[in-house]
Amino acid sequence: MLGLSNSRNLGLDSCSGKYVLFVNGSDKLKNDMVETLYKMILNYPVDISMCSISKSESSFNSSNTIITLDSEDALRQLLLNNTFQNTICGKLFKKDLFKSLKTFNDADILSRLIELSKKIAYTSNPLYLCNSLEDFSNSSLINRDIRIKKLYPNLDIYCEYDILKNIQNEFFYSFCNNVPLINADNMYNMFIQIVKEKEYKIIPYLSTIRKAHMYLLYNSFSNYKRLCPVLPELDFDK
Repeated sequence: MLGLSNSRNLGLDSCSGKYVLFVNGSDKLKNDMVETLYKMILNYPVDISMCSISKSESSFNSSNTIITLDSEDALRQLLLNNTFQNTICGKLFKKDLFKSLKTFNDADILSRLIELSKKIAYTSNPLYLCNSLEDFSNSSLINRDIRIKKLYPNLDIYCEYDILKNIQNEFFYSFCNNVPLINADNMYNMFIQIVKEKEYKIIPYLSTIRKAHMYLLYNSFSNYKRLCPVLPELDFDK
């Protein structure tokens, strides 16, 4: 079997059109999704058009609000996970954007495509029904955030927020499942530094549960590790 990344690369090499759309085999599209995204690229005009992604067919009839974003605004939304998810599904791309990018197993692929685009359009209409999103490792997401932070100083706080979230996810999963952590000391030091320097700027973006986890881990690594199995679960989408 080719695998997901190789299959997408083969599709790119084989297609002759000007636009590319990716669909996972177990997902569903609303009948007018391709037409809608294509018209958005032409009418606004943009390099990438995106729709909301849903896990329930009942939301296929939601309202339709369209916004346009420049690349920096789109990266901000990606880091906050407010508007669209870190997947190349549910999006229509100009094929030219992929000339130098063929690493579909990389958590950084969407952010790099956004950086290469001048303008993005997004509709809140959930035209794509997704059974499961790509499962990127927390460490790969942290590396993505560090790279974006170096390129876009204005996005510093959003990168730090997402790094903190992914470190939380890594420690919580490890402690609850008794899984050894790689580079635990480096991650914890990074976590401590972010909380010390950016605590009050990051707090507004954190859920109540994530704030509680943040302070417990910050105040005592050993106590947090001991308490983790009985703590409320992290809301991984926030």
